[in-house]
Amino acid sequence: MVTSQTSPAFIWSTANDQAVPVMNSLLYAQALQEHQIEYDLHIYQDGRHGLGLADDQFHTINWKEECISWLDTYIKPS
Repeated sequence: MVTSQTSPAFIWSTANDQAVPVMNSLLYAQALQEHQIEYDLHIYQDGRHGLGLADDQFHTINWKEECISWLDTYIKPS
């Protein structure tokens, strides 16, 4: 349920997540786009559900830096 009041979002998912279809992230990003809400979407090919910080996953380990960069760029202190 995205509205014009929805908060900006940093989204990352893995394409082969067995618990949550990656399509959920794609549809969420599409809804954010339609409402002109700031977002960043990253889809990684491999990774189990619930990677958390992903410190043991070479392929997705950089998501934290990407998130920090996005926050610094798009989220302004109030």
